[in-house]
Amino acid sequence: MTTFPPVEYTSYPSPQQGAPIVVLIHGFAATAEQVWIKTGWIRKLQAQGLHCITVGLPYHGQDFLRDDARSASTAQGFEKSALPAKGKTYTAAVEGALFRLSQQVGHPLHVVGFSAGARIAWEFAINHPENVRTVTVAGFPQKNHIEDLKNYLSGRQHEAIDTVFRQLIDQSPITTEGLLQFVSAPHEGEFDPAQHHPKVPTLVVGGTADTVSGNGDWLYEALEITDVPHRREILSGRDHINALTSGIFKKAVMQWIQEFEP
Repeated sequence: MTTFPPVEYTSYPSPQQGAPIVVLIHGFAATAEQVWIKTGWIRKLQAQGLHCITVGLPYHGQDFLRDDARSASTAQGFEKSALPAKGKTYTAAVEGALFRLSQQVGHPLHVVGFSAGARIAWEFAINHPENVRTVTVAGFPQKNHIEDLKNYLSGRQHEAIDTVFRQLIDQSPITTEGLLQFVSAPHEGEFDPAQHHPKVPTLVVGGTADTVSGNGDWLYEALEITDVPHRREILSGRDHINALTSGIFKKAVMQWIQEFEP
């Protein structure tokens, strides 16, 4: 059992009592503010009457921000808090924190995960289906890039890594030490989505120009042979970074949530 830095989260409530709760999980080398606030997600979801909770991953929180990023932070939320993260793997530790969060709110969550956050959302929906109403996975990497990232961050490898990862690392508000601790932590291995998939309604989103995860074919085609309610949204011309600014992406998530609300 490994103890990780806490999972930080920020709540952006809806004025509507009993509003559906959407938990949003960012990816590697980013922050919740970058991924969900500056791209307009929180504003759009709140405008639809949804209560939003952004999750900050271990090694990506306040203690791991570069000094200039910490001073430039503009995130404002109704409630900022943290939950302990312990587990055999990084994903399991974050899952445990999400489970405790779902117990606090008292009813199933709509979970949206992007990139590395998509794997966490996927696993959480598998292991805690009673706590998840819908799950959306976007920019889900088909391959585990942990060793490549570790080599690159350690200075041992400079070429055999996707250009997008170099861009993410170079522009990341997270310190190199924090990113190294993330990739050095124990992570989940590869899996077969046809055999290892959520049993809750699952939306798969991918961009046609995404060189990291592709357009999500590998996940969607696996779900096609299951009885899980599922849908896909292909973002034409979008890559692993600008997918987040897509209005089509936001609209698809909101429609998916509304479809499965009682």
